[in-house]
Amino acid sequence: MGVKAYIAKRIVFVFFAVWVVASFNYIVFYKMIGDPVTLLIRKMPLDKETIEILREKWGVNKPFIEQYAKYVLNMFIGDFGISFRSFRPIVDELLEKLPNTLALMGSAFILATFLKLFIGLKIASKRGKRIDVATIGISLTLGSIPVFWLGMIMLQIFSFGLNLFPAYGTISDPPNNPKNFQEFVIDYLWHLTIPLITLTIILTGGGLLSIRNLVLDALSQDYVLVARAKGLPERMILYKHVLKNVAIPVVTGIASSIGGVLGGAPTTETVFSWYGMGRYLVISLSELDWPAVQGAFFMMAFITVLSNFIADVVYSLIDPRVKVGGKV
Repeated sequence: MGVKAYIAKRIVFVFFAVWVVASFNYIVFYKMIGDPVTLLIRKMPLDKETIEILREKWGVNKPFIEQYAKYVLNMFIGDFGISFRSFRPIVDELLEKLPNTLALMGSAFILATFLKLFIGLKIASKRGKRIDVATIGISLTLGSIPVFWLGMIMLQIFSFGLNLFPAYGTISDPPNNPKNFQEFVIDYLWHLTIPLITLTIILTGGGLLSIRNLVLDALSQDYVLVARAKGLPERMILYKHVLKNVAIPVVTGIASSIGGVLGGAPTTETVFSWYGMGRYLVISLSELDWPAVQGAFFMMAFITVLSNFIADVVYSLIDPRVKVGGKV
């Protein structure tokens, strides 16, 4: 199987995965809430005629199969319906929150990946020494700390204690809100700092040992022994030969951890009052805004599937077995 055939196969899998997610999303919420109009009239008493009009408009008076088919089609075209809470299109609200989630989760993910690679290469080359033992202990500790606990500690120290960083939000409230683009960028990064550091610490600690073990395994291979016999500097061996060979399992590990990172978005964004999709999901859930909850779940699942597809494409480009049509 060559690169083109491999990518085509993964595209088919993406569509299948999105269909499964949409189906699961619909069936679970269909069984949980039944008629969504009954939730709406709890806050807004309506007469029977209006209720029937709403049922007709939302199609909840149609057979299950017809509702399911329409729902799945709407998910594929990006129509998530109208929010019970704001009566705005859910896709518009999600797209407003998406950049904030990507800014926080994406930045932390990228920083943590580079830190894990750099530290993993360093400590693996110093196996058994004090720095290696200390790093293992620190990694195990950080990997077991809940993000909400570390987040509250960081807020207590740097926001409420030292008053160096804001304790909530993505930008400052009026009258201190930014007045131009430059001020907006500075203010946004100021609010981003503590959540970003917290999440980066957790992500780095959680995956550091796996990188270290991959590097240790690579250092025991014959090509490393040959490189050392030729007198190549240890730095060149690590960053040119070893790093290249551990790239494939690292990419695979990155892809498998994206879902976990997004899954932690509701907790992380709630702790820091970060206005992203995770916090939007929590608020929608507390307000029984089921269309918004469904839309947020689907969007996060779609990003996970898409990220895995991108990782598969990168995998196919860096794995020689795919390039020559071998098995993967």
